[in-house]
Amino acid sequence: MVGMKTKITLAVAAAVLLASGSASASERFVDIGYADQSVDIAGDTMKNRSITLEAGVKFNPYFSLSAWTGFNGDKEVLRTQNDTYVNQTDDGFSDVQTDTYESTFEMSQQYGFNATFYVPIKQNVEFYVSAGYGWYKWEGEIFTSFDDSKPSANPQEAFEANASDCAVTGIEKLCGVNITSTAAGDTIETPMGSAGLIWGISKTTSLVAGYSKSFKDEIDISSYSFELRFRF
Repeated sequence: MVGMKTKITLAVAAAVLLASGSASASERFVDIGYADQSVDIAGDTMKNRSITLEAGVKFNPYFSLSAWTGFNGDKEVLRTQNDTYVNQTDDGFSDVQTDTYESTFEMSQQYGFNATFYVPIKQNVEFYVSAGYGWYKWEGEIFTSFDDSKPSANPQEAFEANASDCAVTGIEKLCGVNITSTAAGDTIETPMGSAGLIWGISKTTSLVAGYSKSFKDEIDISSYSFELRFRF
């Protein structure tokens, strides 16, 4: 619900920005592009590709405000792991069992806003630096890598022979097997920074190439993006 309210707020903000641009000499723009992202979370690195959409107003040659969002279709399976064990019961031991753990990651939503500053380099070429804030919602579960130690062919016999090594007995109760995800789907808010170049290829169209990075300990998002900007 909070995420939906945030997206509505950003959509309204973009509409207000565009409306304010039409009522003055400010330049309105819409960017459509592609972003190749690297996401570090819970000790793992995921790759994510998305289509991006950004709308804003450039109030003068040196400053603009904009709102953006990303559309994702990738679901990444990081790894599939098996945990093989033997249950100990009051009557003895059950059969050998195997649990499968699949670590998955999907960036289901992303959106935010930017304040951007421009520095003209030469005719039709600008350098820009942006400071902003982003919301990233990811889905899935991540399990830390672990070794699957197979139990012996006769775990009860191994246990009765006082074998204490978990790799030999495979007895879940004695080995303390308790596998839980180290990270689960969440929405993370983070400050963002970006920089890049804008090349005007016509009076109404520009190419934008940039790099952006998050600034929060629990997640590290970096991306390279290429966009086509339409000015009106």
